[in-house]
Amino acid sequence: MHQAIRDFLHSQHVLSLSVLQPHTESTPQTTQDSHISQPFYIHSANCFYAFDATQYALICKSEPRTLHIQLATQYPNVSVTIATNTLKIAKIKGVQIRAYFSTATQEQQDIYYARFPFARLGNGEMYALHILYAKYTDNTLMLSKKLEFHKHT
Repeated sequence: MHQAIRDFLHSQHVLSLSVLQPHTESTPQTTQDSHISQPFYIHSANCFYAFDATQYALICKSEPRTLHIQLATQYPNVSVTIATNTLKIAKIKGVQIRAYFSTATQEQQDIYYARFPFARLGNGEMYALHILYAKYTDNTLMLSKKLEFHKHT
């Protein structure tokens, strides 16, 4: 993984996780949904995270009963975005990630609690988002090409 991607992942602390949500009769719909023939919606949630630079994983903590955790457990191929907050195009930085969801190891839990010691006070379980692919944008560097990472298994 390119050092610029690693540095960016270390510099941030909130990610947006997107998971598949099957379309069911109980899924809330709007009138605009009547044309949808896809069997899935996308459900998203924001989470604090810590970066495991050794295993290329994002570690987060959440309650197992939350919808995003229930869905990620059922459909572990997930998507993540992490971006800076700016209104200037020349200052945009962010990464788009495809990842695999699993429970975190003890070592990964230690990484998370080292970054967020206050999280020990809250309930929840620890999870790892193993980065399979990442595309990094940094407009401050005037890169015409995005930096990419592909995990080789």
